[in-house]
Amino acid sequence: MPGEVCSEMDKGVLSLVISNEARANAMTKRMTQALSHELDRAEQDDEVRVVLISGAGDRAFCSGHDITELLENPTAAYDPTVNEVFLRPRLLRKPTIAAINGVAYAGGLNLALACDVRIASTDASFAATGTRLALLPIGGQLSVLPTLIGVGPALDMLLRARPINADRAFAIGLVSEVVEPGQLKEVAAEAANFIASTPPALNAVIKRAAWSALDAAGGPARQVEISDAESFGRGPEAQNRLHAFLSKGAHR
Repeated sequence: MPGEVCSEMDKGVLSLVISNEARANAMTKRMTQALSHELDRAEQDDEVRVVLISGAGDRAFCSGHDITELLENPTAAYDPTVNEVFLRPRLLRKPTIAAINGVAYAGGLNLALACDVRIASTDASFAATGTRLALLPIGGQLSVLPTLIGVGPALDMLLRARPINADRAFAIGLVSEVVEPGQLKEVAAEAANFIASTPPALNAVIKRAAWSALDAAGGPARQVEISDAESFGRGPEAQNRLHAFLSKGAHR
């Protein structure tokens, strides 16, 4: 089965690379389990001070779930045990950085949203693609996105399901920095190394306080994500659109 999550530890920075280039770094179930394991390791290992997440190659950060597996197991589209890994970075005590080198769609957008710092290359693009597949955008797309970038820009992304480029993402506050593709690794590493040099307990308090503000604002929307996702995921229109999407060789 293709795809893996590669890890490397250096000077307090745990670098995790989502690697499934043939499928735009889509996440298989095996990959979600591997990523979950690595994030558990990060939380428990005092040597880890920062987690840096990126995608392999120059095409994608992460395009979300592997569509072929969604068709085999449609419940994965709304199963919290499957989707939980895309939310995990925000739950860690350790700061997390997303180095976004290409597409961050659907679950990949969730993963980026769950990171504390998002740095993008000029080749990056972002999309909440759920409505294209008749699926409810979940995992922070309803609860975090409007609070982070404003209701207007969030509704535009959610309802129109069209990608936005890195410059637009920076303008609306979705990412904190945009750099040339050849500079992304260096800039992200510099950010990670600086954070790793600062007191872990201090960073944990800052992170907890900042996310608590987002949680307070987005709590009701989070309940909608949880309560309504299954009804859409089970619908025949979602299954028809998943099949059609896959037949075109695309990935959510």
